Amino acid sequence: MRIPIFIILTGLLKLSAASDKKTVSESIPQFSLPRLLNTQLVTNKDIEGKLTVIDFWASWCGPCEDALPFYRKLYDDFHGKGLEILAVSLDSEISEAEGYIKKNKAPFLYTIDKTLDFKRTLEIKAIPTTFLVSKKGEILLRVRGTDDKGLELIRSKIKEELK
Repeated sequence: MRIPIFIILTGLLKLSAASDKKTVSESIPQFSLPRLLNTQLVTNKDIEGKLTVIDFWASWCGPCEDALPFYRKLYDDFHGKGLEILAVSLDSEISEAEGYIKKNKAPFLYTIDKTLDFKRTLEIKAIPTTFLVSKKGEILLRVRGTDDKGLELIRSKIKEELK
């Protein structure tokens, strides 16, 4: 009996999507990260009560840089309605991350995960990886990469949550 290839691929896609749902609906873990360009710490309290995009990035990551206009537009469109963007750098050197921020001047909460503990806790395997976190601190969405479908999913979920 021959099984059409699209049925096999459909099954594989469902398995892959299911494995990503592991963290959805869980709460974002406690964190305390140094804010870049100043000496303050950013913690869960800073995003409490706000719909928050948490984006893991690095200054050397091409796809991360490609997504910056998308996140800037999200910020412009939804910050006034309660959206926060927490950009978590995985750069090994603070100076690299801060140089990138100064060059790109986006108005996000920029932090750095020097110990990589937050990255490990959330099981980040590749960057960019983006989470959408509810006002109650629950993970609503996890998106890896910057393909148009994933970015549109983020935008549509934000619209849904903020209406």
